[in-house]
Amino acid sequence: MFWFPLAMLALEAGEVIARRVPKIGIDQAETRLMMTEKVSVGFDVFAILARGGTCDQVIEHYRQAIATNALRLK
Repeated sequence: MFWFPLAMLALEAGEVIARRVPKIGIDQAETRLMMTEKVSVGFDVFAILARGGTCDQVIEHYRQAIATNALRLK
């Protein structure tokens, strides 16, 4: 069921975006952290795919990164 993890990724990402946007307006450190995280996760995804990983593994990796952010931004 490829669609369910993908739908959950979209919902979870939306929640993190809603929490992060107000912080970006007042804290440049949050913006730098966000960009650093995005580059890091991008390299991780490249490594997953270079090792022959699947789309499911990529989605799970993104969901883990989003879950970490959701906890930090509470």
